[in-house]
Amino acid sequence: GAFFGAFVRRIGRMGVAPPTGSPEEAEARRLVALVARAHPEVKVIDPEEMLCSTAGCRFALGNQTLFVDSQHLSSLGAQIALSEMKLP
Repeated sequence: GAFFGAFVRRIGRMGVAPPTGSPEEAEARRLVALVARAHPEVKVIDPEEMLCSTAGCRFALGNQTLFVDSQHLSSLGAQIALSEMKLP
C-alpha cells in the first residue's frame, strides 16, 4: 500500500528493515514451537527463513512490497517465502 511505498522510498531500494525481536513475536514463536513439539506430524513453515537474515527482513523487492500489511504477505512475498518449499 501507500505506507509501504513511502517506507520503501525513505529507506531506499535495498528493501530490508532491521529485525524487531518484539515480545509478541517471541511469544508467538514459543507457542508455535510448543505445538510443533506436541504434534511432530505437523510441518511448520517459517517465511522468515526466506525473507530474513541477520541484517533484517526484506519488505520489498525493488518497488514491489512483500507485505500487504504488517503481518500478511503479498502474492510476491508468498512466492518468495515459499520458493524453496518441497511438497511431499
